[in-house]
Amino acid sequence: MTDPDLGWIGEKLIELNDMVRRAAAAGGVEFVDTYSSSVGHDVCQAPGVRWVEGTSPFAPQGVAIPFHPNQFGADHQALVVKQALGI
Repeated sequence: MTDPDLGWIGEKLIELNDMVRRAAAAGGVEFVDTYSSSVGHDVCQAPGVRWVEGTSPFAPQGVAIPFHPNQFGADHQALVVKQALGI
């Protein structure tokens, strides 16, 4: 993947996050943003730092699927959602 490819994917993720935010508002439910607090844990980071996998997933723990959160990312998402729920 080239730098422009990665930039394009990053833009699509931001668009997806905004779409989910609008859908939540339209449905009258709270949107929990797990994207903004994941800055610095992107696919370009080293294993153990990144929270999402790239084309060649590597997971020091858990399961790794290309272009999806790894165990660290899933744990972060769960924590943010639990905080929003007050649990």
